[in-house]
Amino acid sequence: MMLYEVLTLREACDMWGLHRKSVLLRVWGEEHRRRKTLIRRSGPVYLIEARTMRELWGEPKYERPSYE
Repeated sequence: MMLYEVLTLREACDMWGLHRKSVLLRVWGEEHRRRKTLIRRSGPVYLIEARTMRELWGEPKYERPSYE
């Protein structure tokens, strides 16, 4: 069984210092180009793998935030 880190769109944007809209547009464009699902929706929240974010934008600029 392979484990992977899943982030919400909000966490991913905060870790990489990006705007949500720009992340969605680029990820949807990559999905269309690769013909592969890279981001999925769970209710009102978008989920994306940290591996996908690293492929598209490199290493994160900030630590994973805690919203407590």
